[in-house]
Amino acid sequence: MQITNFSDFCEKEVINCRDGKRVGFPSDLKFDAECGKIISFSARDGGKLCFGKSGNDAVVPWDNIEKIGDDVILVNLEWFSQGKPQKEKEKAGKKSFF
Repeated sequence: MQITNFSDFCEKEVINCRDGKRVGFPSDLKFDAECGKIISFSARDGGKLCFGKSGNDAVVPWDNIEKIGDDVILVNLEWFSQGKPQKEKEKAGKKSFF
């Protein structure tokens, strides 16, 4: 078992292992107070601040962590690699996506 403190955890960059995209840096933890287990953490793109709220935080379920390394946290986020949902549009008999 690897033990780290929250400030060290916040220094690690979060990377989505599905596509190698940068998710951000941990900014907040959500845990179950009754059993003491961490449920998820928020990752903020744009810096190593471990406090405060932002509307652009990605919520990463704790079970989606693949590996916590010295400098990075590898996570498996299918929804993050897909980006925003695509809208289908009919144009001259052809379907195009944007």
